[in-house]
Amino acid sequence: MGDLAALTARSHFKPAVLVLAKREGGAMYLRWRSPGGFLNGPTLAQLLAGEPGDVRRWYAEADAQAALLTAQLSAARYALRLAQRIEHAEPV
Repeated sequence: MGDLAALTARSHFKPAVLVLAKREGGAMYLRWRSPGGFLNGPTLAQLLAGEPGDVRRWYAEADAQAALLTAQLSAARYALRLAQRIEHAEPV
C-alpha cells in the first residue's frame, strides 16, 4: 500500500495522490487526496475528465490497485478476527 501511495506521489501528473489513511479501528486503507482535500471516485473522475486518455487510464489502474489492496487487507483482518474467535470458542 505504501509503495502504491509513493508511486502516485512520484508521478509526473499530480492532481491527486494516494495517501494511507487509518480507520478508527486501526484498519489502513488508501484514499485519494488533492490540494483541496480528499476525493471520492466521481470527484476524481471529474478532475481527470479533461486529461489525455493515458493519464486517465493510469489513474484508473492505480485506483483499481488501491481498491484491491484495501479489499485484501480487509479480508485478511476479517480472517484473523474469525480465527481468534474460533480459537477462543467453547467446545461443542
